[in-house]
Amino acid sequence: HRAIIVCMNSYKVMTLNLWCDFMHIVGTKGFSYRIHSIQKLADNYHPDIIGTQEMTYAMVPYIRESLLHDYGIFGAHRKSLMNNEANPILYRKDRFEFVKGTTLWLSDTPDIEGSRFLLSQFPRIVTMITLRDKESRELVTFANTHLDVNFSFIRQKQAETLCRILKNEKNPVVLTGDFNSNETQDSIKTILAGGFRDCASNAFGSTLRGKIGSARFNHLPIDHIFYNDCLEFIRSQKVTDTPDGIWPSDHYPLL
Repeated sequence: HRAIIVCMNSYKVMTLNLWCDFMHIVGTKGFSYRIHSIQKLADNYHPDIIGTQEMTYAMVPYIRESLLHDYGIFGAHRKSLMNNEANPILYRKDRFEFVKGTTLWLSDTPDIEGSRFLLSQFPRIVTMITLRDKESRELVTFANTHLDVNFSFIRQKQAETLCRILKNEKNPVVLTGDFNSNETQDSIKTILAGGFRDCASNAFGSTLRGKIGSARFNHLPIDHIFYNDCLEFIRSQKVTDTPDGIWPSDHYPLL
C-alpha cells in the first residue's frame, strides 16, 4: 500500500502560458507591454508557484525586473534552433527553500538535450523542482510542461514519458502546463491513469481566448493543473482578469 502524505499547508499554484514574443515584438501583444498585466496578476492573486510556458531569452529581462524580487526561478531552454523557449517555474522565495531542479526532454531519451519524438515540431521539455516549505519543512515537487501543438499521437507519447518520469517521485507532486489537449484526448487520459487528478473543470470552458483555437479543442480547457494523491484539492478557477485593460496572454491562466 502506498503511504499517504498529507501536506501541512495549502499551496496556491498558477499555470500561465506567457505567449511567446517571437511574432509580437511591439504593440499591445508585445511581452514588454503585457508584463505589467502579468505582474499585477501575481500581486493580486499571490500564487506560491507559477508554472510558465513559452518564455524566450528576450522575455527574461522583463521577468527579472517585474517578478524576481519576490520569486525565484528555475528552468532551462529546450535547445531548439528557433523559438528556443523554456518552461521555467517561479516560486515564492519567502515560502520555499530550493532543494534541487532538473530539465528533461519528452522523448525516448529524456536525459539527452534537444531530443524529441519524430515529427514533433520542437523539442518538448518538463521542468522539475523540489522545494522545502519553510514552515512545515515538507518537500514538494512541482513539474511544468508544454506538449506538442500539432499531433495528438505525439502528445500521447510525451504524456507517457511524463508519467514515467514522475512515477518514482516520493513527494507530493503538482504538474502544471499547456497540454494542448482536453480531457477527451488520450494524452490527458494517460496522465489521469498515471495517478493524477485534474484541477481544470469543463465548466471553465476554453482556456484559450481565440475562437478558432477554442473551437479546435471543443471549448474545453487545454491548460491543466494535476496533483497526485499525496495532496488534497481545495478549489480552482480560470483567471479572466485584464489588469489596466491589458490581456496578459492569449491563454487564460488557471489558479
